[in-house]
Order: sequence, then structure tokens, then C-alpha cells
Amino acid sequence: MVYIKRVKRVPDKENAIFEATLAILVERGFHDITVSKIALKADISIGAIYHHFENKQDVINKLYIRTRKRFSERIFADFDFSMPFKEGFHILWLRTAQYWFEYPNEGIFLSTCDTIKFVNEKIQKEGREMLQPFVDFWERGIKEGMLKETSSPLIYAFSLYPISYLLRAQSTNGIKFNKEELEEIFELAWDSVAKH
Repeated sequence: MVYIKRVKRVPDKENAIFEATLAILVERGFHDITVSKIALKADISIGAIYHHFENKQDVINKLYIRTRKRFSERIFADFDFSMPFKEGFHILWLRTAQYWFEYPNEGIFLSTCDTIKFVNEKIQKEGREMLQPFVDFWERGIKEGMLKETSSPLIYAFSLYPISYLLRAQSTNGIKFNKEELEEIFELAWDSVAKH
């Protein structure tokens, strides 16, 4: 008697590929990822990956754009850019923290891509353009005398980037931050970039 392994039907193969890639990237790092490992994790055939993507780098590039888009859409949705600056800064900071804690693999992936070049310059530029509302808002804060007169990368590094460290601490050590602790962390971030 011949037994044939039944292949699991994955209705949204592209999403399954992205989710599997994210999981592998967070668990093992960029250098340990292969198309065959993605296929195994996603429970699909290697051919299905090549049906949707050119190669492993194409998967990572498109994953980066998809993740940046999801992040920026969630952070800036219904945001009133004319509200008082510190109030707006607080809302954007909290939305960033909440998004990254809700989707930790995406947060770790994006923060890693911010510091290590795993996508090409064209893709990075496209991703940065999605964050332009942050830059515009920070420039407003500088003009209004609310933020220190410094560059956007430094404002990002001292206000938002520490969230990625806390996210990794939470993922690695199971640390959970309550609302009061998040507010305390926000004040530390605000103090590091605010003009006093």
C-alpha cells in the first residue's frame, strides 16, 4: 500500500510566507534563513514561494515594505497633526510602543532593519518615506521650541528606538510593562529630546 502525504491547504500563501519569514528572522537571524526553511515553516512547497517571489531577498524586501506600511498606517491613522505638540508626541510614542508590543516580531524586524542593511537602498528609501510624517512632526516641534534642535535620526534614536530594546527584553526575559511603567518610560524618552 502506498501512503501519500497530504499537503496542508494554506489559503493565503503570501501571508504565510511573510509570517514564516518573520518568525525565522526573529528566532535565528537573517543569515540563517533560506527559501527551504521558509517553506518548511509556512507548511508550503518551495515552488509556491518562487510563484510569489523571485528569491529570498525579494521575500525580505517585500516583507519590509509590507511591515513598514502596516506600521505607519496604524501609527498615523486618524492622527491630528495640528494638536498641541507634546500631546501629539505622546500619542505617537504610545502607538509605536503598543504596536511593537502587540506585534513583537514586526517590531524586532523593523528595528533590526534600521541598524543592519538587509534590504537595498531603494527599498530602505521607500520605507523611510512612510515615516515622513514623524519627521515633519518633529520638525514642527523644533520650530515651536519644544524639541532640541537636532536631526531626525537623533530624535528617533533617543525617543523611539529605546522601545525596541524594551521589546527585546520583553521577548527574551518575559518582562511585561504596565500602563504606569510605559508612562514613566515615555517621560524619560521625552526628557531626552525635549528642549527645557
